[in-house]
Amino acid sequence: ASSWHEKLVKEAQEASELVRTGTGSGRLRQPSRSHLWTTTNLTPAEIEAHRRAQLSDFDRRLEDLVLSTRFEYGVGLVIAANCITIGVEVQMCPADDSIRSYIVGGDTGCPRVFLDVCEQLFTLLFVLEFFCHIRVSTWRHLCDISNALDAFLVWVTGVLLVWIVKPLGGEAGFFRNLTILRSLRLIRIARVVKNIHAFKEMW
Repeated sequence: ASSWHEKLVKEAQEASELVRTGTGSGRLRQPSRSHLWTTTNLTPAEIEAHRRAQLSDFDRRLEDLVLSTRFEYGVGLVIAANCITIGVEVQMCPADDSIRSYIVGGDTGCPRVFLDVCEQLFTLLFVLEFFCHIRVSTWRHLCDISNALDAFLVWVTGVLLVWIVKPLGGEAGFFRNLTILRSLRLIRIARVVKNIHAFKEMW
């Protein structure tokens, strides 16, 4: 047991040096953090250094980005912009069989091309964000209920509706109304604002 502990301590020390110098040998199999903790006296910092040292330079940079506050701020801005375009679409682009469309005579000045381009862009950005989180946290990312809800909104109201249903001509009715569910992602913006020091007194 002593030699096993000494081996892990040595690996952790080497890992710390690799992290400090910014060198690495690629993405290797990551040992279980709980296993290291229960079988050795390594500190959490040493275990974390051991784990990060086995990541490639790309994965370390991606992890630092995805777990950073500025990444959350950026995603929050994208979500807010997406909700604004949804509001514009609801207000200016009523369905052909709706009462509002009948009242205004179908001439609402709907910027359909612009909204379609935005919808494609937002869907792409949300899919990229999803895979970035999966790359960093693996599928454990979905164990959090808020993350699972985000994933549902991305793949159902995004990929399914925008990239599959709409091209097949199924935009109207129930499927069209599902798009409004994207506004639920505003809850995530609330979580981001909660972590801003200037707004902490509001919570």
